[in-house]
Amino acid sequence: MIDSALQVFGKMTHTGIQPDAVICIHGLCTTGKVGLALQLKNKVGKWNCRPDVFSYGTIIDTLCKGGLVDKALVLFSEMLRDSNVVAYNSLINGLCNSGRLQEAVKLFDLMVDRGLEPNEISYCVLIDGYCKNCQLDEAMQLFEKMKQNGMKPTVVPYTILLRGLYRDGRMKAAQRFLDEMQSFGQSPNEVTYNTMLDGLCKNGKMEEAVELFESMEGMGISADNYTYSILIHALCRAGRLADARKLFDEIPEKGLFPDAATYNTMMVGLFHNRMFLEANKLIIDMEEKGCLPDSRTYEIIIMGFLEGKETEKALQFLRMMRERKFAPKILRGELQAAAAIREIAITIGGVLSDGNRRSFIRNKLLRLFFHVNTEKLLRRQQKSMMILIVDADTDKVIGASMCHPDAAEIMQGIAVVY
Repeated sequence: MIDSALQVFGKMTHTGIQPDAVICIHGLCTTGKVGLALQLKNKVGKWNCRPDVFSYGTIIDTLCKGGLVDKALVLFSEMLRDSNVVAYNSLINGLCNSGRLQEAVKLFDLMVDRGLEPNEISYCVLIDGYCKNCQLDEAMQLFEKMKQNGMKPTVVPYTILLRGLYRDGRMKAAQRFLDEMQSFGQSPNEVTYNTMLDGLCKNGKMEEAVELFESMEGMGISADNYTYSILIHALCRAGRLADARKLFDEIPEKGLFPDAATYNTMMVGLFHNRMFLEANKLIIDMEEKGCLPDSRTYEIIIMGFLEGKETEKALQFLRMMRERKFAPKILRGELQAAAAIREIAITIGGVLSDGNRRSFIRNKLLRLFFHVNTEKLLRRQQKSMMILIVDADTDKVIGASMCHPDAAEIMQGIAVVY
């Protein structure tokens, strides 16, 4: 299809019509076809149509969001003289998200040196990068620099810094910062409230979190599914399962319908507390209410039943997962104990040994990856990846590999199953 489109573009130029490559490049990027957008960008020079800053910026942003930061940097070098703040922001964000904070800082400084004025997005992206890398002092310094440069911060940078302070356990500093925000006329929005709620929960301030949640409606802030998920998860982790279930059941009364993420959160709590019957009922309720499970749902269900030694139930949902075209990520999920290691081996064996389940095997050799957490088995934290190689014609495991200090002991345990 792209070849046909390129041919049409070429014919247009021969007839004196200038094709609008910018719109096409933008359209390809917004639909995730960045490779085709790059092809089109490379072709338009032949049609006397030079990609503009907007075209470059759109492709750079899409590449960064897809984790292809190095390719974005190469493209950025082509447009360096014409680059604008938007392109810089995309790259700084991409570098921060890739863990390349120092490169992001250098790029920010380069933008300033070139006479471009950072906007609030520029500051927010780098402040967030500092926070994610536990460099809160640097984040606060940049925030102060932002104000010194005459920019009045909105609620967005305040919320980013609040998240960083809560993540670092600096509760008093977070409260002072919240007070400062309000004194400057910035009222917390839904994102700020969710940030505060999550921060309180993760720092063990459950009563304060519940009080904050209950005060939201009076402040004109409506809780969404994400808000409920935060508190439900925290209540479950605190052993307050009854309160979590009560809160979950109240969601429809607020005019909301629990989404897959909210169901998943409640399901994790039920399985964690070994309430398998209740978890099974919730799975049925989820589908009856028209909420389709996602891959994470199946991971939770399969792992939950495996850890409860209900292997047949786990197999049932593993088959269902495959029928619905979800990748069986459970085969590389973390296992929490030696019992679970044995169960997953049984599960793999069960899937591969039954001739009626051959749809599970797509290639001549199927490599099954999964990580093993041997904390309870060997009394220390050690994660590893195991690979099983399976012959698609015979369904037999013909090879296995594992990288782990105690691989021999673990492999012997699994060999017993086979």
